[in-house]
Amino acid sequence: MLGVDHHGLGSGPALSDRDWETPLGPVAVDHELVRELDRPPVGIDEAAQSEEHSIEVQLPFLQYVLPRPRFVALQVRFGRFDYLREVGHVVRQAIRDRDVLLLASTDFSHYVAPRTAERLDRMAIDAILARDARRLYDVVVGNEISMCGIAPTTVLLAALEGEPLTSRLLRWGHSGEAGPMRDVVGYASIALASSSGGAPPVK
Repeated sequence: MLGVDHHGLGSGPALSDRDWETPLGPVAVDHELVRELDRPPVGIDEAAQSEEHSIEVQLPFLQYVLPRPRFVALQVRFGRFDYLREVGHVVRQAIRDRDVLLLASTDFSHYVAPRTAERLDRMAIDAILARDARRLYDVVVGNEISMCGIAPTTVLLAALEGEPLTSRLLRWGHSGEAGPMRDVVGYASIALASSSGGAPPVK
């Protein structure tokens, strides 16, 4: 599970090697996969996870659909594209020949008019659907789209580069659907699915 580094507490891409807990109960960490991922520039850093929520909020959904899941938390801060691609290659090597669900946690545009959110978010979504990490990075940076999870989403796409996957937008929406507001935050759920039925979603 790839999350956002909002606070900059870690020194780099930060793994957790401790079991987590949500209101639905404990969530076991896949310690073997952590060991495979623990190579530069990725490293174990529990302090980096201490105030971050982007992975934590996804775990109850995982617990709901997968009883007693094992997972790995990897928190990634924003950086240059080549750096994020390097992290993606570490992920790719670690999950090779494993049955793994990859999930990148993100929202999209922040505090803009609904039509603006839809226009900007569509550009980012199209790049994700095209499975083009470089295009996504350039679109988000070039258009100043306030997508918190650009780093983990870029890493996910880089890790899956060349894989025979289909892509599908499940839903786009914004916070104004929950109540009237002039400026909204955009959200989307996108599934990249292998022929065997696995789906590493971006939410």
